[in-house]
Amino acid sequence: TIAPQVISIGNAHLDHAWLWPIAETTRKAARTALNMTNYAIEFTDFSFMFTQPVQMLAVRDQYPSIYEKVLNAYKKGRWEPQGASWVEPDCMLPCGEALIRQFIEGLKANRELYPGYKGKVFWIPDSFGYNAQLPQILKGCGMKYFVTSKIGWNDTNAFPYDLFVWEGIDGTKIPSHMIIGAYEGKNDPEQIRQCWDKIRHKDLQPILLRSVGEGDGGGGTMLEDLEEMQREHDLQGLPRNRWGKLEDAMDEIFTVSPPNTLPIHKGELYLELHRGTYTVQADIKKGNRTLETVLHNADYLLAMVFANEGMSERVSSAKALTTKAWRTLLTNQFHDILPGSCINRAMEEAKASYKEALSIVGQAMEILQDKEAPKRMLDFTCAPPATMKKKGSRTSVCVVDESTITTPWCELRLDGYGGIESLLTVDGNGVQREIVGEGSLNTITMSQDTTINWDAWDMEYDTVAKRTRIGKPVGITVETNDDKAVVRTRYCLSEKSNLSQTMTIHANEHRIDFDTVVDWHEEHKILRAEFPTTIQSPSAQFAVPFGHVDRSTTENTPQERAQFEVPAHRWTRLGDASTSCILASASKYGYRVKDGVMSISLLRSPNAPDPTADMGRHEFSYSFFVEYGQDGISKAIDDGYRVSNHPVRIATNAKLPIEAKTVAGKVMLETVKVSENEDGIV
Repeated sequence: TIAPQVISIGNAHLDHAWLWPIAETTRKAARTALNMTNYAIEFTDFSFMFTQPVQMLAVRDQYPSIYEKVLNAYKKGRWEPQGASWVEPDCMLPCGEALIRQFIEGLKANRELYPGYKGKVFWIPDSFGYNAQLPQILKGCGMKYFVTSKIGWNDTNAFPYDLFVWEGIDGTKIPSHMIIGAYEGKNDPEQIRQCWDKIRHKDLQPILLRSVGEGDGGGGTMLEDLEEMQREHDLQGLPRNRWGKLEDAMDEIFTVSPPNTLPIHKGELYLELHRGTYTVQADIKKGNRTLETVLHNADYLLAMVFANEGMSERVSSAKALTTKAWRTLLTNQFHDILPGSCINRAMEEAKASYKEALSIVGQAMEILQDKEAPKRMLDFTCAPPATMKKKGSRTSVCVVDESTITTPWCELRLDGYGGIESLLTVDGNGVQREIVGEGSLNTITMSQDTTINWDAWDMEYDTVAKRTRIGKPVGITVETNDDKAVVRTRYCLSEKSNLSQTMTIHANEHRIDFDTVVDWHEEHKILRAEFPTTIQSPSAQFAVPFGHVDRSTTENTPQERAQFEVPAHRWTRLGDASTSCILASASKYGYRVKDGVMSISLLRSPNAPDPTADMGRHEFSYSFFVEYGQDGISKAIDDGYRVSNHPVRIATNAKLPIEAKTVAGKVMLETVKVSENEDGIV
């Protein structure tokens, strides 16, 4: 029988921005590193783990003498640079390529900072959920293990495992460990015993990993923790506690508890908490998606020029610029910046950095542009770049008769409130179907958004359950031309806020756009748009990085009820065997699909930690599609890319570097780029 074992890791969780700006983070990192290198000299069995290489790069540049101490501790085996990713990112909102770049840039920085080092553990204790495709991304980036703690914060259902194998939607598996308690542990004997007692399956897990050190604002392991450890190696009534390194601890734990003996969790690790982070700080979300898309297109253009002239001077210059912009994007995907849970100064600095990065990408595009070649546009109208082609245009007639609009694909009736009370569609076989369920499509609601604990982070069930439709518009106009009808609506949301919306019904596409401008000055309110449909399906599909997941549309179980607000990238689909309704947006991430009703969260306004969150003017859009046939998911993917279309300037007459085609509706080529070693195209 193995005696209960605890392996403690010296660590300081250091938020890259939160209640302070990034500049203060560098000072916090320097103070932490200086103290911990001194402790590593005094206590010979102690080593310290420092994550997030972007912080150590700043320490090296601003405090070179401290970095020299760190490097010396690393060479002596007393410093573990366990930063596999550039920052500890949010793991729900970034796109798939951005998550991969977190590891590319993080591992590259670690090789620069610590000669010979390459991490193999993704240490991410404080992200607000983990997307279902992450195991494949981790394995592809060379990660062997996954460590978290945040899922233990669930507000409704306890996550059932501490040690488990996490399986992604493609079948990739990665051994995983959830830390008991938070990531700011102490070596207090009572705390150690409590953590050990909380292990659910002690028959499978005789070893517990703990993080010991003051965190959030850095600080690291305390002197009292170091002195207590000297007394806890073999203390009666207490698990045997010892210092260790994360990578060694993971190897030991999963040797004693082999992965083939552990339970498997398949799919996303949804956090039943902090659901408001999908929506708050709308400008941050919009800036993230815009920069992701522009960098995606710049990478493709780089690959095109590289394919025709190799790593020329202009390709090298443009690639250096895009890498700089990528690093800005990755920094802002830290798990309090992108979720919108920082003070105002940190949020404003992030917005400014997005603008600067977009300018840098623009410079790269100018470098790559062939001044003598005719200017042509590459339109990513569908899934880029798998279905790159310009759609043929044709003219169809839209007819307006009072509140009824008729197009070749539907007969639509307005409800006088800016919504659609009937949408009678006609499929390719001439069969009619009413799409609107009980209520109206595009019912705009406001509801109280007061949280129990974490203002910017959380959203309560009452927020979506007790909502009120906004009042009758102060003005509606309808215009038509041959291929679209346009409905303009103005609302007075309150004495302080107003909303204007342009609804565009397309004749040549089964598509309705809602271009929206809001002057928002509400407190503890949330603005949402609802689309009640006649489709009854037990599940809906939601886009995640490099894939999609099914989530239940019922609330039969506590787990289903807890998912009253969920994240999605670009689109969600509710469909049956013949018809798909798709709700999509270029810059919104918070969705809900329950009992036939699809809805999207547009704006929310908590007071803390930023009392000005989302105050002011916002411009955004969302779209509703009706698609027919059994390939509804493929159409949803295409529709999702169409709403975030950013055309690319083609700078050369040369052929494309690769022929890309969708494979039976199942596979699409999402990213094309020059390889990291600059000798080919990925």
